[in-house]
Amino acid sequence: MLGISRQLSAVRYQSSAISRQLSAVSYQPSAISRQLISRQVSAVSYQSSAEVTQHYSNAYLLS
Repeated sequence: MLGISRQLSAVRYQSSAISRQLSAVSYQPSAISRQLISRQVSAVSYQSSAEVTQHYSNAYLLS
């Protein structure tokens, strides 16, 4: 009887390890998408600030 309960606890432990692995896998793509979104946002903000700088430098050269 003791051997069966040990086996069951081993099975339970293994399944919890698998669920932890699955949650880690599901966490990983969300982290990647967050990273990509933050890169895109910083690229957009950099582009807009470069356009503003160019606009003001053009206005300065024309005046």
